Amino acid sequence: MVLGPRIAAARKQKKMTQKELAAILGLATGTVQQYELGKRRPDIDVLKAIANALNVSVDALVSVNEPEDEYELICDTLSTAGLSIAHASCTSGDADKDIYYISRIEDPDDPDLRIEIEYSKLANIIHQVLEDADAKKEEYIQKRLDAEFSL
Repeated sequence: MVLGPRIAAARKQKKMTQKELAAILGLATGTVQQYELGKRRPDIDVLKAIANALNVSVDALVSVNEPEDEYELICDTLSTAGLSIAHASCTSGDADKDIYYISRIEDPDDPDLRIEIEYSKLANIIHQVLEDADAKKEEYIQKRLDAEFSL
């Protein structure tokens, strides 16, 4: 499930209409509708306001739930940092408790240069890193535009 349907599901769970959510956010009803349909994406400040209005975390609205997509996101993020991931062991059918090895790409088989981590902890770390990176990106863009256009 992507952001738009998650916003809609959280809104419906609160028994709130698009019009009511829009009023709380100070937005047009059509804007909320476009967010829910995936035609527009809210900026980080609006996303935080939506999460607050719906009494959910930003992470609940944006986190990846599909296992394949989440695993791919983790692999891509680690690769960007020069790290690799390898499955170490399964535990009792609960994929969140599976153990993975994280190591430098250039030394994936050196046991002294790798860590073991539970999948759920790894996923939480990656999501937090990406959320922090998005916040820094927004801050950078704002500062850069302020400098370029100094209105």
